Amino acid sequence: NEVTFAQTQGDRHRLALVTVDPDDPARDEVRYVVNAFTGFHLNDATRSTNEDWARYWRRGGEPQ
Repeated sequence: NEVTFAQTQGDRHRLALVTVDPDDPARDEVRYVVNAFTGFHLNDATRSTNEDWARYWRRGGEPQ
């Protein structure tokens, strides 16, 4: 449902990614990915999927 919803929102949707530093909250980082699921296809039988987190992180940018 989340992927399908994101695909209907176009560039209004942001996938937020957060890295949390266990020792220093000041070092936590947030990145937003616009159009994260463009070209992503699910079939009706799909219940979950695993994606390459690092690939999304590289695509992300600073919160705006």
